[in-house]
Formats: sequence, C-alpha cells, structure tokens
Amino acid sequence: EVRPMFGASPILQPFWAAGFAFSRGHFIMNVPYDCCLPMMFQGEEIDIAVRSWTFGYDCYTPHNSVAFHPYHRKKRPPMFWENANKHQGEAVASARRVQALIGLGTPNKGYSHENENMYGVGTVRPVSLYYRVFGIDGATHKVTKDICAWATRGKLHSDMVAFIRADGKGIDYDRAVRELRL
Repeated sequence: EVRPMFGASPILQPFWAAGFAFSRGHFIMNVPYDCCLPMMFQGEEIDIAVRSWTFGYDCYTPHNSVAFHPYHRKKRPPMFWENANKHQGEAVASARRVQALIGLGTPNKGYSHENENMYGVGTVRPVSLYYRVFGIDGATHKVTKDICAWATRGKLHSDMVAFIRADGKGIDYDRAVRELRL
C-alpha cells in the first residue's frame, strides 16, 4: 500500500502494468499493442511505458491495492510459456524488437522491422528524456537509481507534482530535470 500522504490521488509511476491498466480510448489508438511480439512476456510493460510516455502519457497507480494475482490457487491456469518449445526463438526476436524500438539496443538479425511506424516511440517527449528522468542509462542499459524505492515511497510523485504545467496538462519534465538535476 502506498502511504496515505497523497489522499485519494493516484500515484505517478515510471512504468505501466499490463495486469491493471485503464485509460481513455485514445491511448490504445496512439500506443497499440505491438502485434509483432510473439511470446513476449517480460518486456511488454517497459515497451508500453516508454512508448506511451513519448506520446505524452503519464502512468499512475491507485493509492490502494485493488488487483492481485492468486498465485497459490488449487488449479493453476495454463501459462502461455508452457508452449515455448513450439515457438523457438520468438521470445528472443521479440525482445530484440522491443529493445530496438525503444532505444535500448542495436537491432541485429532476427529483428523484425514490420510496422515500425505504428509501434515505435512518439514525438511528444524524447525517449532519452524518459531514461534520464527515471534513471536508466540508455548507453549501458543499466538502472542508475533505485526506481522502485523512489516510486513506491511516493518520492517520485512528490518530486514531480511540483512541476505540473500551469495549464494543468501534465508534468514539465524538462523543467524537473533542470531543477532536480536529474
């Protein structure tokens, strides 16, 4: 649970959660799921987080936990990776595609360029600013700060709400970077 310091306000987060996501309809029109990512499990959330951020969206979480995974149920449902042997190499190729499209890797063979314009990053905010704000070194692909602690303790939210634009339409991340020396 996030501390009650924010009242009923949703809490700003650097990432997007596939298991609990909702938005206005234009979100999925602007940032659609990439159809060219077969067998993608770990990677879809950073893909959507980075792409949506570059389209001008911010991600938030409720201030209370409202959704859970029942991991310890008597009869577990089938998992998609149980069929991985039928899809050799697809997960690796999908990971390469995500890394290339969000600027965290150089594509090599096995990278599909199909529909790149539809599933690439936006132009509202540069992807390099996302990595800078959230402490990810785009060159080394290493996290340079404890993002989870920063987000779950509410510090990310309290740091950034100080930079809400005068028109109330989002956070001025350029100003936040300058003033917080991120």
